[in-house]
Amino acid sequence: MSCTRAEGMYYDGYRERMEDFKVRKEGVREMTGVMEQIRNEGLKQGLKQGVAQTAENMVRLGFASEQIAQATGLSAEKVAEIAKEIKN
Repeated sequence: MSCTRAEGMYYDGYRERMEDFKVRKEGVREMTGVMEQIRNEGLKQGLKQGVAQTAENMVRLGFASEQIAQATGLSAEKVAEIAKEIKN
């Protein structure tokens, strides 16, 4: 959806809710909280992907599983799973 103004929204329910978010202080606070939550979830997801990628790189470089687990904070089981996926 590329709509930037509440008036341009196709669905009445969305339009009314968006207007509410913009007009009431509580609505603005709620929307800000939702946006912050979405941002934080994205950051967590990105960190998880980064750690997994680091572990993959370390497996390819020949690091020992114990070293990878210690360096990344992943469990030994997760490191073994990553190593197995790389070898297949």
